[in-house]
Amino acid sequence: MHILEIGPVEAAHTYMLEQMGAERITCVEASAEAWLKCLVVKELLALNRSRFLLGNIVAFLHENRRRFDLVYCSGVLYHMADPVELIEAIAKTADACFVWTHVYNSELHPVTFAAERVTRLGIEVNYWSHRYGSKAEKHWCGIDATAAWLTSEDMLRAFAAAGLSNINLIENQPGHPNGPAVLFTARRP
Repeated sequence: MHILEIGPVEAAHTYMLEQMGAERITCVEASAEAWLKCLVVKELLALNRSRFLLGNIVAFLHENRRRFDLVYCSGVLYHMADPVELIEAIAKTADACFVWTHVYNSELHPVTFAAERVTRLGIEVNYWSHRYGSKAEKHWCGIDATAAWLTSEDMLRAFAAAGLSNINLIENQPGHPNGPAVLFTARRP
C-alpha cells in the first residue's frame, strides 16, 4: 500500500505502518518541531520507505495529483479550522481512510465551544469552535488560531457525503481524558 499519513508528530505510527508492510508512506507534518522529530526517528529506526514533508496538509492535498491507497489521519481533524474541507480533500485522493479524532459532545466535553452552522458537501453541520491558548500551555496546536470540532454524527455524515460512506466505527471513546473521541475507517463503497 501507498499510504498518506497526516500529522505524524514523532513518527510512531509511521514506524508501525512500515512494520505492517506498507510499501511507501508519504507523511505531511505542519509543525516544524514535530517534523524534525520525525526526521530523527526516521534515521534512528531506518524508516526507508517513508518520506516526511513539512507543510499544510490541506494545501498539499489541493495540489496533489497522486492517488493513495489509504489516508492515515490520527489526531488531526480536531485541529482544523475547517475540518470538512480536509475530509473532502482526503476523499479526492484516496478510497479509504483510517481516522482517530476527538469529537464534540456538549455533555462530556471539558471546554466551552461556540457553535456555527455551516454547509459543506451539501450537508449542514455544526462547527464547535474554540481558540487555542499559548503553545507553551502543555498541548500541541493546529496551524490555525482556532479549531472546529464536529460531533461524531456530523463527522461520519461528512465522510459519507464526501463519498467515503462505508464506515466502520471501531471504537467510541466518550471518556477519553482530553474529550470524547472516535476511531473508525471510512471507504468508498
